[in-house]
Amino acid sequence: MAVTQSKTLEDLRKAVGRNLGKMITGTTTDTGSNVTARDTKLFGGDDEYNGSYIRLTSGTYDGTTHRITDYTASTGTMTFAQMGGTVASSVTYELWNDGFDPDVVDELINQSIWE
Repeated sequence: MAVTQSKTLEDLRKAVGRNLGKMITGTTTDTGSNVTARDTKLFGGDDEYNGSYIRLTSGTYDGTTHRITDYTASTGTMTFAQMGGTVASSVTYELWNDGFDPDVVDELINQSIWE
């Protein structure tokens, strides 16, 4: 079996999500607020991502996970519980389907490594 080195937890989590078909990545296209992130390049209709998880992977809130409570397709706005500040433009993120919390995926990966 080949040895894989120099993979981060983020790399492993993204690989799991892509292989399961339960995660896409994106970049915010506009500045949001303390309860929104905006990506006008997202596809789908209103409420398409309700219940999904957004994991921010760059910027001030890198590593934070939020449950999406509303999605408005016309503006690409994902709404979630209030956090400490504004989500800037050009912030990268992972968008996980409902039922696939990236924090839990991190825990499962870590458990696998430890055993």
